[in-house]
Amino acid sequence: EPPLAEGVGDQVGDHDVALTRVIDHPSTSSVAALLSGLDPMWLPETLPRLAARLTDWPDERRERAVRLGRWIATRSTRRDDVKIGISLLALSSDVADQELVRTLARHGEFVHYALHALAGAGPPTEDLALDLARHARGSGRAAVVMTLLGTEDPEIQAWLLREGGRAGCAALEFGQQIVESCNLAAALDAPGIEDALLRGAGALVDILCVESRGPSMCRLEEGPAIVERFLGHVERGPPSFDVCAGLTGFCDWAGRTTWERQRAHVWPPGAASRLARRAARLLQAPHWEEIIERASAVERAYSSDRLARVKKTYTTERDCPWPWRRVIDLLRGRH
Repeated sequence: EPPLAEGVGDQVGDHDVALTRVIDHPSTSSVAALLSGLDPMWLPETLPRLAARLTDWPDERRERAVRLGRWIATRSTRRDDVKIGISLLALSSDVADQELVRTLARHGEFVHYALHALAGAGPPTEDLALDLARHARGSGRAAVVMTLLGTEDPEIQAWLLREGGRAGCAALEFGQQIVESCNLAAALDAPGIEDALLRGAGALVDILCVESRGPSMCRLEEGPAIVERFLGHVERGPPSFDVCAGLTGFCDWAGRTTWERQRAHVWPPGAASRLARRAARLLQAPHWEEIIERASAVERAYSSDRLARVKKTYTTERDCPWPWRRVIDLLRGRH
């Protein structure tokens, strides 16, 4: 049996000793026994240290480890096993293996392991996380975005403003942090912005108005400036579903008088009503209905909850635009 690299057992634990023995003498039973006894939580921290010592291993042994990881990642039906397979692929420099890792990282649960696997023996970097975020979708993208929050890199901040709010339902949890740390208000303070930023701003405005833990728009000091600048760009820019979501989300938020907003004292008196009237006028354009229907036809492009919410608010504003709906609610004693 080829010896372990000196000190591996002491440095990274008994799990790695068991793993290297299976690599040297693979069999169906030994692999099954290994997987049943391993906790994938140790892999992202310990496998890079193991990989750093593999420089002393013969190429044949490294290749066996990669083949084992590839087999586990693509054949196993257990998610914890797949995490182990992804982690073993940290030993591979093959482009096909790296693409496999990126594909698996589309599932948010695997992102942590994919970042370490793509980093190899070193720690994951922000540039690597950004590259992975650009490939990922849905829960995978949301998981990577969470690792990028708080960055000071201007390129990453610009990407977060454009794509961070479009990272699925999980974006509801970190939308306000993106808006504040990446300074959405300053990004919108320009005579003209590109379409990608307008779409991203629409998604973030929507998130601020419907956040799962209570609307962040209530507590955002720059909220009035953000919405006013966003509406100005909507008047001049191309329509999209994310822009429509921002308009409907804000109209819906402005139509509710919650105890939180009354006590927050962040928005100046009358500002929400004034901007809501402006947003409602924009929603009277005929192209929004076609855009919503087109988005509904694109399978899995948007969450069903978000589609239903946007469609419902759009229909309400179209049939009974602000401020008449607000007046009717007051007459009915709803507020």
